[in-house]
Amino acid sequence: MEVPEMQRIIQDSWAKIRPIEEGDFTYLPLFFYPKLFELDPTTKPLFEDITMENQGKKLMLMLNVAVDGVEDLDSLVKLLTSLGRRHAMYGCTEEQYDAVGQALIFTLASGLGKEFTPRVKEAWLMVYGIIVGVMIPAMAAEYEEMSFRSIKKGSSTPVLEGST
Repeated sequence: MEVPEMQRIIQDSWAKIRPIEEGDFTYLPLFFYPKLFELDPTTKPLFEDITMENQGKKLMLMLNVAVDGVEDLDSLVKLLTSLGRRHAMYGCTEEQYDAVGQALIFTLASGLGKEFTPRVKEAWLMVYGIIVGVMIPAMAAEYEEMSFRSIKKGSSTPVLEGST
């Protein structure tokens, strides 16, 4: 699938999902988070300090930004890099991104019903591939910097954890 077609499909399918939002409340997180926690229970503790309502708003905001950003991939990459680095601070792991992708596809399929065609799925998998292709390396870089900043007691030289 060419990028322009992916962009069009993503924006068209998202335009059908957005009306599911009602005021400050959105229904999509009601599908997404239970599925995520079912697929990977290790993700649940990551959300202990925030209400699901607030986390749902964050999810929708980021999805809106990602959908809007598919037309300007350079700007989207900058945003996703920052987001990936933040996810290291939350304690996310690379393995959890698989469950997030599966939960996202499940949520989109639930919201779109019959309109979630193989072509729509392909487009969303393509954009999710872009998302994780940026976020995972950014998260790994942040973890590396966090390790580097931890200084071994008694040493004046920063030491990478696990390197001694």
